Parts: sequence; C-alpha cells; structure tokens
Amino acid sequence: MDAKTRTGTRTPEHEQRARHKRTRVDHCLVEATAIRTDTPNSFVTNCHLFAAVTATDDRSAYQHLSSLRAPRSAAGRWALCSAVAFLYSWYVALDLHGAALGRPFDGVVVDPSALASGLEVVALVVGAFFVVAVPHELLHGAVMRYFGGRPRYGIRTARFGIPYAYAETQTDYGRNQMVAILVAPIVVISVVGFALAVGLDARWPLVLLAANVAGSVGDCWMASRLLEYPECVRVGPPPADGGGNEGGDGDEDGAENRDEDGALAIYSRSAIPQSRSPARVVHSFLVGTVGTVVVLALALVVLVFASLAFDSGAVVLADGDGNWLLFRHEPTADRGVLIEVGHRVVAALGAVGGVLWLGVGRGLEAPR
Repeated sequence: MDAKTRTGTRTPEHEQRARHKRTRVDHCLVEATAIRTDTPNSFVTNCHLFAAVTATDDRSAYQHLSSLRAPRSAAGRWALCSAVAFLYSWYVALDLHGAALGRPFDGVVVDPSALASGLEVVALVVGAFFVVAVPHELLHGAVMRYFGGRPRYGIRTARFGIPYAYAETQTDYGRNQMVAILVAPIVVISVVGFALAVGLDARWPLVLLAANVAGSVGDCWMASRLLEYPECVRVGPPPADGGGNEGGDGDEDGAENRDEDGALAIYSRSAIPQSRSPARVVHSFLVGTVGTVVVLALALVVLVFASLAFDSGAVVLADGDGNWLLFRHEPTADRGVLIEVGHRVVAALGAVGGVLWLGVGRGLEAPR
C-alpha cells in the first residue's frame, strides 16, 4: 500500500483514536462547568505574565471568566505577610540546618553590638535585590522559555517608589504551565540555598533562602488561585475595557486601586458555573492558616514591647515541664536577647486557624 493510500484510508483504529481525542476535549469542557468563578481579588506576582491566544485559536471562541488583580490598597497587608514569611522560613531553615549537621538549635541570640548600621541595612537590601530578585526572575523566564515563550525582563517601581524586577511574555500558557512558572523560583532557590548552606556549613545562604520565600508570597497566592480552575482554561490579558466580566474578580476598590500591569484574566470555551472544588477548599484553609500565623506574630510583638515597657522584657510562652514551647524572648547577661520560637506549635495553631476559617467560610456560603 503506497503512502497516498495509507494517508487517505481511515481504519477502525484511526476512528477510535479520533473519538478518544474528541472525548478528551469534551471532557475538558464538561469539567469546566464544575468550578465556581466568584473568586475574590488576589495578589499577582511580580512576574507579570501577559498571555495572548495563539493564532490557531479564535479569541471569539473564548469567554472571559474572571480577572485576577491586586488592588493597591492591599500592598500593606502583603508586605506584612512577606515579613512574617521571611522570619518564619528563616527560623525553620536554621532549625533544619542544625538537624542536618547534627547540631542542636536553641534559638537566635541577638547581640546589639553586632547589629547593622543604617548604611549597612541599605547595602543589604540592595544586595538582596540583585542576589535574590535577579535569579528569581531568571527562573521565571527559564520556565517560560521551556514552555515555548520568549520572556522579557525589566525593573519597575511599585507603590512608594519601591523597585521590583519582573519577567513577562506575550506567550499563552495552560493552567498547569502557568503554575509551574509561578512556583519554580521558590522550589529551586529553596533547594539550592539549603544544599549550599549544608555543604558550606554556613548560615548566610539561609538568609537568601528566606528572602526569596518572602518574595514568593504573591507567586504562591496566584498559583493557588489558578488551581481553582480546570486544566483547559487559558490565562491571558484582561479585556480591553479593563476587566469587567460576567461574575469574576473585578476590582471593587475603584479604578484608582487597579494595577492592570499585574492583572491576569481567565478564559474558557464554556461557562463555569458556581460550585466548590477541592482546590478552593485548600485555598481557604491556607488563607486561614497564613492569617492565623500573621496575627499570632503581631500578638507576640505586642507582648514583647509591652514587657520591655513595663517589665524586664522577658516573655516566655511554654509548658513548665518543657513539653512544648511557643515563644521565648529573654534578655541575656551581655545585654543581648535570646529568641526562640516553637515553629511546630506555630504551624499547628495556624492549621487550627485554617480549619476554623474554612468552617466560617462554608457557613457564610451555606444557603439560608
């Protein structure tokens, strides 16, 4: 049988494959009807991913489901979350570092004579910007390129003139590809940083690791939001009118709070009615967990300052028998401070807060 005959004949096997392919496409469209679209505004990573539908697809075949953007009014809350993420991840990394080297870790001793001056702090911030932010964005771009994109890099200024690096591309991505792009820096830099700290028997790589975790808060938030949608959705730029949609995440804070440079829109070939997906449950749990840890951190800071103002400055929240420790802040003989955090207890309390938050959310959404 010649080539022309072979290509022109549809055997039963070919028909079966074609039916299977159509079934997979239909399954994706059916699956797209099982996820809700009324997700609230979320923080968009500094890796702005401007997507466009490829030439093989007609934009008119897709409908805008939702726009994800960060209102400028939320900048303070995210800065607070990033600060807590830095301190918590640094402390956990120190504990794991000691365990990996077979040395006990009994907290951090802060020596006033060793504290950095104002100029040194500025130098550290600038250094961290290049040492952490640059490879962070390069990793975003590497994964973009791996999935067929052509990334561009640059520096912009956020609110209050704070600079940040970014990576962007005009290439469209599937949901899972976008999630991989978002989480690549926190995974790779965390693994490499910890391995470097253990290999060199040094703690300074852990500071860079924690700084990267703090800078990845938005990446993780956006990834968790995208996982609420089925795999067959596309991520692209908001509509030309600025983001009005049929039931999605329009920014309710007004045009002055919109950051269209950081907005992403979700598109699909079919409507997605409201329903509860497992990913949305996990997202609500994580929101409650992170919120609990942040509130707990603020409460501990208030306790420390109150103790410094009216007492010796010692704050110890622990079991008298030594079974558990939540927090210890004790002055040392040389005018330093010993700080010890029971990060496992903090994580457990955060999980309890996540469960409670999930229960409250489900109660509010229950039909009346």
